[in-house]
Amino acid sequence: MKIITTNMAEVIDDEVDGIAKLGPKFAAIHIDKKLKVSPQLAKRQINLLLHRLLDTNDDTDCVVWYRYLVAAGNEFYDFKSEVLKYDDASRCGLVWTANFVAYRCRTCGVTPCMSICSDCFHNSDHTGHDFNMFRSHAGGACDCGDVHAMRHTGFCSNHVPGKRSVQKPPAHLLAMAELVVPRIVYHFVLRLRKLCQPERNGSYKLTEVMKEQYTQVSQLLDDLSKMGGAMKHVICQSLCNPEIYKILSSTEDLAVLPNDDKKKFKESSIDEYYAALLTLPTPSIPEIIQDCPGLSQILVHTSFLQEIMFWMVKYEFPEKIITFLLSLLTDMEYKKPFTDAFVMHYSRICMSLVRSPEVIPDRVVHISVQVLSNEVLATHVVKNLQLFHIMILSIQEMVRSSLTDCKIKDEYGTNVNFHQVVSCSNQVIRNHSYWPIISDLTNLMSHKPCVDVFFASPDLIRMWTSLLLTFTGINLNEREHEQHLEFSPHYYAAFTAEVEACAAPMWQLVSHCKTSETIEFSKMMISVCAEEIQDWFDALNLNSAPSPMQFSFHLPLLRHLALFISFAVNKQSQVLQPLLPNTDGYMLQLMMFPLQIQVCLYEIFAGMWIRNGLQIKAQAMTYSQCHFCSSMLDLDIFLLQLCTCKLKSDVVITTILERYHVLDYLSLNPRHTNTFLKKEGQEMVMLEGALYLLLAVINTRVHLGMSNYELLKSEVIAMLCMKEKTHSQLLDQIPERSEVLSISDMFEDILKEVADFKDPTQLSGGNFRQGQYVLKPELWMSEFDPIMVQMRSMQRKDYQAALDNYTAIMKQSGKHIGSDVLWPAYQPLKDINQEFKPVQQLLHSRTLHAALFLVLHKAVNEKDVSEPVMYQCIALISLALQCQPNDITQVEVGDTCNDMELSDWFPYNNMLKNISYTIKTIELTRKEKTDSSNPFRALLKDLHAENSTFPVEPPVQAAFAGNLGPDLDDIHMEMADNDDIDDEEDDEEEEEFFDAIQNAMDIIEMTGVIEIPPQATAYDEEEKAPIPSATDTAKCTSVDINESMLSLLVKLYSKLSNDKVYKRQATGSTDPKADSGCDPKAGSGPYYIGKLLDRLAELSKECADRLQVHPKKRQEEDNVDAVSERKRKALERQQHLLAKFASQQKQFLEENPQISVESAKQIESVSMETDPVSSLEEQIECVICTQPIPASEDNPLGAVVLVQTTNVLNHRSVVGDALEHEAGCSNDVIRKPTKTSHVINQQKKVILTQFFKEESSYFAASLGCSSSDVHIQTCGHFLHLQCHANYVKSLRLSRHNLIQQGEYLCPMCRQLANSFLPCSKQSLQDDPDGSQVDSTRELDDHRIRQQIEGSFRKDFKLNILPDSVRNFLMQILKPKEFLERINGVALINTVRTNLELDLINRNGCLVSKQPCPVPKRSCVGMLLHGIRAQYQSTLRSKLQELWELLLKGTPDGSDSPPALLRNPVNLLLQLIVSIRLPLSIHHFQYIAKVVWRLTCTQILTALSCRFTQEERLAWKEKPKRMGFGGCPVEKILSSVIGYFIRGKLYQEGAHMDVEITSTVWTRGSILNEVEQGSMNFIQIASLLQHYLYRVDLPASKEGESEFDTLLSYLKLTNVVRNDDVNTSDLATILKWCTELDNVAIRSVSQTQQLLALNHANYSVPHLIQLPHDFSKLFQHYSKQKCNLCYAALKSPALCLVCGNLISLNATCCKLRPKNEGGLHASVCGSGTAIYLSIDSSNIMIYRGNRSCTWSSVYLDHYGEEDSGLKRGKPLILNEARYSFLENLWRNHTLDHNCKRLIQMNLY
Repeated sequence: MKIITTNMAEVIDDEVDGIAKLGPKFAAIHIDKKLKVSPQLAKRQINLLLHRLLDTNDDTDCVVWYRYLVAAGNEFYDFKSEVLKYDDASRCGLVWTANFVAYRCRTCGVTPCMSICSDCFHNSDHTGHDFNMFRSHAGGACDCGDVHAMRHTGFCSNHVPGKRSVQKPPAHLLAMAELVVPRIVYHFVLRLRKLCQPERNGSYKLTEVMKEQYTQVSQLLDDLSKMGGAMKHVICQSLCNPEIYKILSSTEDLAVLPNDDKKKFKESSIDEYYAALLTLPTPSIPEIIQDCPGLSQILVHTSFLQEIMFWMVKYEFPEKIITFLLSLLTDMEYKKPFTDAFVMHYSRICMSLVRSPEVIPDRVVHISVQVLSNEVLATHVVKNLQLFHIMILSIQEMVRSSLTDCKIKDEYGTNVNFHQVVSCSNQVIRNHSYWPIISDLTNLMSHKPCVDVFFASPDLIRMWTSLLLTFTGINLNEREHEQHLEFSPHYYAAFTAEVEACAAPMWQLVSHCKTSETIEFSKMMISVCAEEIQDWFDALNLNSAPSPMQFSFHLPLLRHLALFISFAVNKQSQVLQPLLPNTDGYMLQLMMFPLQIQVCLYEIFAGMWIRNGLQIKAQAMTYSQCHFCSSMLDLDIFLLQLCTCKLKSDVVITTILERYHVLDYLSLNPRHTNTFLKKEGQEMVMLEGALYLLLAVINTRVHLGMSNYELLKSEVIAMLCMKEKTHSQLLDQIPERSEVLSISDMFEDILKEVADFKDPTQLSGGNFRQGQYVLKPELWMSEFDPIMVQMRSMQRKDYQAALDNYTAIMKQSGKHIGSDVLWPAYQPLKDINQEFKPVQQLLHSRTLHAALFLVLHKAVNEKDVSEPVMYQCIALISLALQCQPNDITQVEVGDTCNDMELSDWFPYNNMLKNISYTIKTIELTRKEKTDSSNPFRALLKDLHAENSTFPVEPPVQAAFAGNLGPDLDDIHMEMADNDDIDDEEDDEEEEEFFDAIQNAMDIIEMTGVIEIPPQATAYDEEEKAPIPSATDTAKCTSVDINESMLSLLVKLYSKLSNDKVYKRQATGSTDPKADSGCDPKAGSGPYYIGKLLDRLAELSKECADRLQVHPKKRQEEDNVDAVSERKRKALERQQHLLAKFASQQKQFLEENPQISVESAKQIESVSMETDPVSSLEEQIECVICTQPIPASEDNPLGAVVLVQTTNVLNHRSVVGDALEHEAGCSNDVIRKPTKTSHVINQQKKVILTQFFKEESSYFAASLGCSSSDVHIQTCGHFLHLQCHANYVKSLRLSRHNLIQQGEYLCPMCRQLANSFLPCSKQSLQDDPDGSQVDSTRELDDHRIRQQIEGSFRKDFKLNILPDSVRNFLMQILKPKEFLERINGVALINTVRTNLELDLINRNGCLVSKQPCPVPKRSCVGMLLHGIRAQYQSTLRSKLQELWELLLKGTPDGSDSPPALLRNPVNLLLQLIVSIRLPLSIHHFQYIAKVVWRLTCTQILTALSCRFTQEERLAWKEKPKRMGFGGCPVEKILSSVIGYFIRGKLYQEGAHMDVEITSTVWTRGSILNEVEQGSMNFIQIASLLQHYLYRVDLPASKEGESEFDTLLSYLKLTNVVRNDDVNTSDLATILKWCTELDNVAIRSVSQTQQLLALNHANYSVPHLIQLPHDFSKLFQHYSKQKCNLCYAALKSPALCLVCGNLISLNATCCKLRPKNEGGLHASVCGSGTAIYLSIDSSNIMIYRGNRSCTWSSVYLDHYGEEDSGLKRGKPLILNEARYSFLENLWRNHTLDHNCKRLIQMNLY
């Protein structure tokens, strides 16, 4: 038999050799045929063939063979298309990695981890759903089609259930794949085995070189998985089938292979595999879970999937392996084996987390969230694989190495405990290595069946509570006395550990304990927690109260107990007392730990922990922070409330007062000192803290039966009281608890009920305020809860801000009048669960009543009692009157009370009865403290009854007897330095402080009144009740009091109200009219004390009787009027200060005799609403020297100006251009305007330079459209030239880092500037000798023409150009170096540019019904004066030629463009600045008339080219036929047609590049064409007249167009409408036509094109039109590729000026410029660019080599930005912001608005 087998093997081996020679394609075809005939033989051939092809180093050839074998000889991609036809996968299953953009819809999601890909989201309807877009942090998979993850209503159209009706693939299609795919998987496993390094234990990361060894095979598997459900099923069978794994990986399969190196390679891989199995550590296994399969010390794999999972863990989760395995989860039969394999290695995964905390956690969660979010799979692994045990045991094993001895001491400083806690400095805690396990644990606990398994196992609960115990007491803080501690960053790791590892699972567990069916769950947890806490007490071994010098914020085990008791009572209707421990000693010891936290919070506030550094304050802030408070602070308060329900009220009050160290303060013995609080002010802070805690315990209802709606409402109101907040801030800052996990609907209803929305508005500095919510004013009185606000305040200033807002609202609403300090209105007692009613019995504690009595006594007789202490006392008394004691008891008390024994002072446990009880005498001799006087030690005996001895109280240690804290001065300095962590807020407060000082000084200067704040004066003059001195008490042992709380309240009322006597309200509080009318609803101390006294009189007849007998009013002669005294002292200080000011002023005038007194008192303001040159005749002053000294030629006054290049005019488009450019169009193309100013002017220049000289061509073209144009603007302030030079020099010496060379900030308004524009002394109409031209005298046209032509003489007297003006003109010519050789073009171009931009700033309209917005920064007038002086001294020969061109035409033989091809605006500007005559307005209007006639002729000539031959003949004869000569337009048109009809311009076959229309050319339509074509000329001429002659622009007249109004303004109405054209003018027109016809001879079409382009009508430039929905932009541009390397474009940004897409951070390839944003800005906007960042939705502004991030123009539904798309909410375009940004761009005010521009290296 063996011989037969060997022969057969030889035959097969020879056959395999022959098959291999066929090549992969034909060999695959051959084997496929053989497979149909003899399957076993084919399998053997494939096995031997692939064995022979195996290359131990390279897989290239082998992968090629695999592809053809799988496809049975077909092309691989053809085979893929065929297989995809049978894709039966009903789930998307797309797997992504980090930074992938996906969506999460909470409306459709079944689990919170649900996510879907972008394609599925956009193919489904989520209108009105609560969804967001997000960038995946760790990776994920699309859940579309998975009913376990989301509801079917959210499925996309491709994955709707039942849509796919796919047949099974034919058997032969995948027959070869079923044979080859297992071999591919085996090949992949071989590569993974060979990468193992046996000498390395644990997991490790593969290098890139090592990963390349399996990349080709893994890519092949990935390609196969993309063939759809049919091929995935084949792959899953290969991975999960134990038989396949056994055959291919066993030695039996290797026996039939030839003995070669490849066989040895496979055999050695098996040995390496078994060796590697022992290298992954596992946790130690307790006895109770020895049989757990996931904790087995030896791994036994039965499938390729399990082995691949092992290698994935070993190699620290390579991304390609994860992606491949997760992509197969759409196969239903694959999910369970995959989950089992994952759980099998889970404990080993946890051990790997400790070694590599960087990448592994994200990738572990990437896998676990896919399987544990499925409730069926989660229940399976919990029940059958004990995953709960594995997780908890793994966490215990992770933190085991970080355990350290607990250092909690007792009050004597001894530490004898044996408790161990987690060390926060350990890398496991510091790096949060545990969070993937906790995330999975929380995910499991979200499933009800899993929680049932958890609570069904007491051992499992004990494992969990024992883990919690190791986190109880971590990060213990011990107060330092000598040295300062450095800042420790580990404190936050402790908070994170408690919230993530302890609180998150706690909330998930308790969320399932809301019904009576689950009451056993709660009881089980409460019982186990109570037992564990008792074990903790035993481990701490405390024989006294904990040390007051230590505390820890972290008590997770105690908080578990509190939360489950809360749910058991409130949700499951259980009785409280059976749930609480029986012994009072237990409860008192339990109370000490949360109480110590509250005490230390106020100790930190009092500066007693300042030597512990800033981190202790940061801990206190974190404890109250919104993400921690619900799991820490709220439960601590509830723990105190539970202890209050069990313990006696006097014990609770005494304990609180002792732990706050304020019992000594309540002593009346002056010799009695506080041994703990020795610094001034500390006692008052701690007393305030003790009273606040009592109010919080009594009045906080978070866990006392408050409904979810009420709780959420109170949270929102508390946040809005402190500050206006955005919608996202409110949602984010709601404390996290299970009841409010799904609050969307409830939250929106509450927000509408309690808040008003404030629309986004612009703030100073160029920023925008986002849409915010503010508390409704009417709710401040009824809903403002100081206790809740203080609990939610991270810092003291937050609570103070709420009080300030409360005061402001009360004053605005008229509910509080006056300047007294407003007391907050505490909320009355509200309904709570009956089980917690004992909490309110604290209000009737005799000890509390005695404490309140003493505080009131000190408030009346001493000065140091703060107002917070007073109003808290009043609040406690008021609350006590709102509830009745359960049982009123009476004890016998004597006339003499012992000092400090507060429980024996009052006879009743009822505030109403005790408040009128009179305390007569206090015995000052204090008894020695005994065990019975210490409630903790007395009750501790009850807890440790078995202990027969207690330690004797040792003497006070030296540390306690000495200085317990730093010097108070050091405390104040330290708190001043570190009070606010936020530096920006400190800067704002400092600026507000200095602004307030400056405002006060301004008020003093203007009014001479000095106002002293009322807080600055103390009650120094008031008479106080005598207090026994130390010498007196040495002689006496008692103090006579003879006061009751009622009498003290009356005296306190009188003291706070400036000795007013209390008078009871006549009607009492029962009168419904008592609170109506003018009665305020809020007030200061007297108001609330008066209300309290009124209430007492109403409730008690005894109180009412006593209030009728009040002390007599003080005699008038003995009363010191404190108010009058303060006014007298203020008046004396005012007179002294004014005398000092007068003396300094006199001295200044004596030292500067050139300044008159009148000049010194005069205050001039430079108007920014008009051109500064219009104010030159008025007196202006230098803002530096502030002296209106007349300027000289050497030191002239000039304007502060900013000169910047501009390219705005180039982006104007022709009116009527239909191609509006919108970004993100459906056709993926950005449509841009084809007819822009830049394009048209370039066309004109190209044609003109073909026929004429370059210089004359530029004159003829429309200037103002060059990329080197400059815009000049001023802030309206002036400087002397010398002052300017000194100021700029000082900035340069100081090396100001915000400005560049040549730039400076205006000394007055701090706006950016870079130049100095001198002001001309003479106005435009002055003669050179200084005389004025009589502008009122009318001149005829002939006389004006003679005067103009007379100025052409060479002997005409000229002004000398000042050096300052020449220097400025040279500066603005710098950007125009290429035009310097063209004489005069640059300066004319500058004037034209600024006039055109001025027109744009006015929205292209000079006349409107509304007042025209006058540009605030225009300086065209001053610029014209300077340029006119330059032209008069340079242009001489050109002027006469230019004038003759207009009146006589171009001379024969001239190589300049003809008049009809010249730009009329340029001609007008050249004449105005060149004529050396002092022009009057009549001269100007005459020149405008002459140029306008040329303009009209040009328009009519261009229009006639559009006529048909019949229309030309008709219009040629029309004036003669109609006998009409009054309209010059028709006569000019007739003359033009009459000439050109015989010339070349109308030559047949030449057509203008214009649209053919069916217009009927009537007189009205022709006049309309003239109006549109000449509108730009008329507007520019009007602006010139306005600036040169200071003539106001006309207002709009009803029924009159802007064109007609401006014609009247320029006195051109008759010229256009009525005047006849004389013979001379017609001769000039015919001369112009002759010149043009000579040009037409060269090219008729180009001549007609020039005529059409010469008067293009442009619209105001706009930024590109953005889509309303940002998602359209994001979807289109986020997928764009680099056009050079075709990789994903990094940081794509859309230019809002031109619509081009660039990369702000081009790192995809070396070919792309690094600073593409700056380079594009220089081309597109002459250094200015505005980008929309696609990845962040932010606006990026580039100005020169500066840039900044501006506010976003896309806001969500609540008016908020989403910078960086972190929230992922739908964003819509805010038209107001975009319009504002557009105006900034058009008006060139980006530098002034964007104060955050920073210098960058852009080039």
